[in-house]
Amino acid sequence: MTGVDEVSEFVALIEIAELDYPCNCAGEVFFTFFKDDAEGVALTWHHGKSLRWWNSKLIHDAALTDKSRANLATWLKKKGYAGSGEWEDALSKEQREASATGATP
Repeated sequence: MTGVDEVSEFVALIEIAELDYPCNCAGEVFFTFFKDDAEGVALTWHHGKSLRWWNSKLIHDAALTDKSRANLATWLKKKGYAGSGEWEDALSKEQREASATGATP
């Protein structure tokens, strides 16, 4: 992703539900943001559910809202990331099951 407009579009998709303890994986999708030629912020997307900030004092993963998870998966799919379609399908199934039982995914 490049340019202010595309980065702004990405940032607008992020809604944090709560902070959660990090999993042990490195993440499936890496997002690295640069200012000029210097790396500023690096994020990783974990299991289609949360983001982790690297280069940060934040030691938890940021669990995303259901809306944010679905929107981010859709955005990645539109950008050509093949794995996001599977996550989008899984999220939709998880959300349908939660609605049927009254639970929160």
